[in-house]
Amino acid sequence: MFRRIGLVPLVSCSAGAVIAQVDVRAAEACFTAADDPATCVVGAQDPCLDKAGETPAVATLCFTETRAEWSAALGARMRDLMADSDPRLAAVAQIETKYDLLTNLLQCDRLRDLALATSDAPDPTIALNYARCQSTASGLSYMRLFLRSRGTAKEPLK
Repeated sequence: MFRRIGLVPLVSCSAGAVIAQVDVRAAEACFTAADDPATCVVGAQDPCLDKAGETPAVATLCFTETRAEWSAALGARMRDLMADSDPRLAAVAQIETKYDLLTNLLQCDRLRDLALATSDAPDPTIALNYARCQSTASGLSYMRLFLRSRGTAKEPLK
């Protein structure tokens, strides 16, 4: 039947624990230079996977933190855009970003629910994959807003 993911216990992060921090400026430089800017989001989060096999709870916490960092960057870019742009352009950007992020996060929910219903994977692995998906969803939404607001995306803001 269906399994539920239990709460991931809080992990005490010692000096040896590797918790990634997203370098947003480096990611932005990568976005503008890469043929496939989505690889920059994945690359920025790769350190979270370093210990995933040994300690999935630490990796899950890492992805949760990277999601928060992408979300903070997304909020800051949106505030800057709203302050510096035509109000209509800012409104379009806000709507596009909101639904872009919601669509991405909905796919994460779908994948998690399917894994819970059909997979024999242990709950910590499912929780890790879910946190990774959510972080990637936030990173991709940031990437799209960044590129659109600079006019370098395939779909610039109009």
